[in-house]
Amino acid sequence: MYCKDNESFENSRDNGISMINSMPEMQLKIIQHFLPQAELNKAFKTHEEKTPSTRLKLDGTKYWLKNFGAGKKAVDWLNITQDKLACNTREAMDYINRHFIIHINSPHKALSSYSPFEKKLFAIKNNQTKKAEEYLAGRCIEVDKLPGGCFYQSKKKDGVYEIVFLDSEEQLINLRALGNKKGEYYNNGKLNNSLYNKLYKPEEEFVFLTEGCINALSIYQQSVLAFFSAENLFTDHKKLKPYLDGKTVVLAFDNDDAGNRLKDRILSLILKYEFNIKVIYQLYSPEKKDLNQLLEDGILYDLLESDESYIQLFPKLLENSQNIEEDIVRRGFYKKDHCYYMAKSNSNRSSHRRVSNFIMEVSYFLPKGSDDSSRVFYLQNVDGESQVICIPTKKLKLSEFNTAIGHYGNFWFKGRQNDLIDILEDEFRFLKVAHEINVNGQQEGVDIYAMSNGVIDKGVFREANKYGMVDIQNKTYLLPANSSFNKYSGLFDDDRSVYYQKGEANFSQWSTLFYKTHNKNSMIGVSYTIACIFRDIIFRKLRFFPFLYLFGDQGSGKTTFANCMLKLFYSDYDGISIEGASTTKAIARSVHNFRNGLVFLKEFTNNIEPELIGLMKTGYDGSGHSRATYDNSTRTHSTKFNSGLVVDSNVMPHVSSLHSRFILLIFGTDIFIIEQDDAIKELERLFESGFGKVLQEILSHRSYFEREFPGIFEEVKNELNTNSEFQNVSARSKAHLALLLSVYKVLIRKLNFPFSFNDLYNYAKVVIIDQDKDVTNSSRINRYWEILDTLKAQGELKEGVHYRFASRNIGQNYLALSLHLIHPIYRKNIKSFEGEDIAYKDLQKLIINDPAFIPSWMSKGGDAINVKFSGSTQSAYAFDINKVKLNIDLWQQ
Repeated sequence: MYCKDNESFENSRDNGISMINSMPEMQLKIIQHFLPQAELNKAFKTHEEKTPSTRLKLDGTKYWLKNFGAGKKAVDWLNITQDKLACNTREAMDYINRHFIIHINSPHKALSSYSPFEKKLFAIKNNQTKKAEEYLAGRCIEVDKLPGGCFYQSKKKDGVYEIVFLDSEEQLINLRALGNKKGEYYNNGKLNNSLYNKLYKPEEEFVFLTEGCINALSIYQQSVLAFFSAENLFTDHKKLKPYLDGKTVVLAFDNDDAGNRLKDRILSLILKYEFNIKVIYQLYSPEKKDLNQLLEDGILYDLLESDESYIQLFPKLLENSQNIEEDIVRRGFYKKDHCYYMAKSNSNRSSHRRVSNFIMEVSYFLPKGSDDSSRVFYLQNVDGESQVICIPTKKLKLSEFNTAIGHYGNFWFKGRQNDLIDILEDEFRFLKVAHEINVNGQQEGVDIYAMSNGVIDKGVFREANKYGMVDIQNKTYLLPANSSFNKYSGLFDDDRSVYYQKGEANFSQWSTLFYKTHNKNSMIGVSYTIACIFRDIIFRKLRFFPFLYLFGDQGSGKTTFANCMLKLFYSDYDGISIEGASTTKAIARSVHNFRNGLVFLKEFTNNIEPELIGLMKTGYDGSGHSRATYDNSTRTHSTKFNSGLVVDSNVMPHVSSLHSRFILLIFGTDIFIIEQDDAIKELERLFESGFGKVLQEILSHRSYFEREFPGIFEEVKNELNTNSEFQNVSARSKAHLALLLSVYKVLIRKLNFPFSFNDLYNYAKVVIIDQDKDVTNSSRINRYWEILDTLKAQGELKEGVHYRFASRNIGQNYLALSLHLIHPIYRKNIKSFEGEDIAYKDLQKLIINDPAFIPSWMSKGGDAINVKFSGSTQSAYAFDINKVKLNIDLWQQ
């Protein structure tokens, strides 16, 4: 049925029909979508008939489907769509646009503009497949039963034919010369993260995963996905997940070392990203042969049909009693059909009571003192439902135990308290003691660096198991944020973002891209990142640790700069916004819970709450935040400052005591050159996979850094102290510079930096000296305001004589100060207030750099304005009453 209505749509120039008519490969996709049996250069059936009589023919750029037996008129892709959907042209095109992502209003490419890869793909799809069919038949594959598009054929220049397989996105062409030995193939295009999905059947419950396309064709009756080789580094969980969610998965890889490595990788990927999978089995054959070899040997189908060929990998299958009589004698109970039975015998009779609908395995003991210890239970009920839960010791009484397990599903224990005690006593015999890690990053007393999904031990990452446990140096540690029994707990949301991602880049590649994208600022960024990773070592020597302050307007590159550092530690982390609901206590927890890490504080302003200013001041010295305990004692709990801190802001810090604790980097809105823009794009691409390798590489030198840093820091500090350039620089600022330089100097022989020591020294010197001057000036002007407040309180300064409040015609209120009258009074009293005798010209320079200063808006020029004081017009300086650091309430009295 081909509808002829909606002619205005059919005649429209932009309806997309003409575009598809010029794209043979798209037409073929649409035809095979409705007729999977349709193949090029081969007759197939489209209705009930003894002999296949329908063929596809390419006429120019148009595919036609012709049934020679029925003598019907040839039809094209659009006719077939209308027929199968019983719809008109508009409805057919709407369907095609939804399912094949044809952008109707977009111009399509001319054939001449196709890439060499696209042209090769087009040619392959239009080749005959006779030689490839013969090759597959020779490998015992039933070619005539395979759906269309499973394989293609190509011919090399030397005349050798190849069988060709395409991946799910047609970005990979996998070619194997016919007759070649197993494993000899050539890939053209993108291999990693490629899937072969031509035999995937979405309606089937079971999905087999195989190694190689030939193996997939060997079990064409099943729903199959294939990886192109055992070394195909498949990591794209987002691509794989839709195929497997809700399914029962069978890992049918080769029984050899490469196949087992692939099995472990895919199983780890599925569990890591929590696919919604019912059960995972491994298809096991004692023969070290692949599926196709088993097919050729005639034993594949027997293997597939035998229950003994399938090993349950997930969820872990708990065993029932192997010898019931023996268990009765030794334990007094036994396990049958995933239930516990209590057995009691006497001279007259024996009784057996079913006391549960589950069996269990108790794996770990978590000591936390006498009141808080707990154990990890793995429960599996009669229906195969499995749960991992953590039960405190105080909840092992019968009623509390049933309440605890009942929260997690259909689990109940209907025996007596003594029955439960007997079973638990037996299960507890095999417990491993696990020590919970409560702080991310560097651990005290043991040289490991903990993240939510594993630990770095001497430069090697060791991933935690599904319980969140990892074995290191003959001890077991629990990473609670990654444990299956805490996956729904919101307590660990922040900790989960501290996540190891190996990534592609090493230290040299990371630091080079950092340098290319952010130029000189990156040198300080690299040095500060390393310092954060070794913060505990540095703090033991210096008893302080500075923060990094990024100042600049939006779009100046601060966020990308920060991410260059943060991606060593986090997978998905946006930082902490001061403008949001974050409290000082929440920030204190973040900097406490990540030892030798980095915390990002965004949108810093000079109007932050005093408590946060206090936290940052004390955090510089490592103290952090103290709070009362929740009991009735007078004890306090100290939240230490354990991490580095990078602060983002578009205002300069005005609190001088806080300003001096920062290392200040200024970001402009420079126009990026092409090379820099390319580096930024490459850097942002690498952000997706993280910089875990960089963190590992830096940590591998921890022992060396710990040994060398104290001595080198003393050397650098002494050199700066004897350098006349730093004669007027504060001791704190010199120590910050010495820290940055010492980090570089310690590791220059261990790490490949993209800049020299002199490059770092020359730039960091300017940054530190300029900031020190700003801090000094800020301190001077703040002290000046304090003394003016005192003079006002003592009645020395009078409104209408020395100052007045006024308003501009734009509605802005301001305070006008007659500095030339105030200054003599200030100088007269400075000794009493231990103030600084500032010359009037120096005072003018300080005043006009104060954030509260309002530049003159009058036509006379200069910085001062003309204001009427007691009937006469005088020169004065204007200040924003909302910003000036005076007690305005006092001045308005």
